[in-house]
Amino acid sequence: MSNRTTLITAFSDNHSGSITPTNCRDLINSAVLPEDLTAGANITINKSSLPAITISGASQVNSDWNSSSGASQILNKPTIPTFNTTSLLLYNTTTTTTQTDLFLDGSSARLTVPSNCTWQYTIQISAFTGNHPTAGPTGAAWFVRGGLFKTTANIFNMGTVQTDSFVDSNLSGCSVSVAIDNTSGIRTLRIRVTGLSTCTIDWRAVITYLQTT
Repeated sequence: MSNRTTLITAFSDNHSGSITPTNCRDLINSAVLPEDLTAGANITINKSSLPAITISGASQVNSDWNSSSGASQILNKPTIPTFNTTSLLLYNTTTTTTQTDLFLDGSSARLTVPSNCTWQYTIQISAFTGNHPTAGPTGAAWFVRGGLFKTTANIFNMGTVQTDSFVDSNLSGCSVSVAIDNTSGIRTLRIRVTGLSTCTIDWRAVITYLQTT
């Protein structure tokens, strides 16, 4: 019978291969169906009588951030600013009240500030002595934060350097100084400390800075 809805409930084992809604529809549309199908009838489709089905398409290609052409190229990539965060240890020992620099190697290696960049930095400084004449073991700590930028020649502060101190009363004579020095041959951020003449004090400082160029 023509012009009536035919319900297809199953395919016979004569058909093999993956059936999807799309290729199933194409298979049925390409078949020559009898006019007297009844509702709910099973249809046997002989695969050899059907046209070949070809599945085509481009192969998957992995995206490559560094690719500049082709299918692997990533379009409309955002511009990522250049920056890095670094932590460095500086240290030294004092036995007098003479202001003393803290160095990367404990004796002479200074911080290096590259040209044309900005630093936002924090510095944790701690002091410890085990032979204070009256208190024995005692210590102190400071937390310093600030910002600077360097041109091709000199370094400049950005605002005021902020310092918080946590000092045992027996080391109240100790102090720290964080300042820019644009002296030729130095041009760096100097971390200097002042100890006591009555005991040996070990000093440690960790500077962490975010550098943007």
